Amino acid sequence: MNIKPLTLEGVQKVASNLRVQDQVEIYATRWSDDPKILAEEALSYTNYGYLVSDKDHPVAAMGLLEMWPHVWSAWMFATPEWANISFDLTAYLKKTLPYYFKIYQAHRIQCHSWIGHKKAHRWLEYLGAQPENIISYFGKNKEDFITYAWIL
Repeated sequence: MNIKPLTLEGVQKVASNLRVQDQVEIYATRWSDDPKILAEEALSYTNYGYLVSDKDHPVAAMGLLEMWPHVWSAWMFATPEWANISFDLTAYLKKTLPYYFKIYQAHRIQCHSWIGHKKAHRWLEYLGAQPENIISYFGKNKEDFITYAWIL
């Protein structure tokens, strides 16, 4: 597993081959369902973004956006090859998240997850995020979402 800063080419490869659950979740809250636009916007709206690869094959894009002082929004989307890097990335994040939260001086990091993305919910909870509330009709097609947060 390799973790590097985002590149347009890498994010486009991930965005063009999303897991089905990620497609539902991501495009429910976007103006466009075009993976090229998703990739371009991922590069433009993140303070800290990373591309996770299996060898040299991009598998996931993730990042943090500082919404206002000490409050961050986390995001991630992945390809079906997620299983190839999920254990290594999970171990890495379990070890490093407290360090990053400290250096970013975050007291809250949050994300919104489509209510049907059960694998994402289990992963977020394993990483220490807590479900806070259900947001009804949050998606453009009335999809419900769950807010997850790390309160530090």
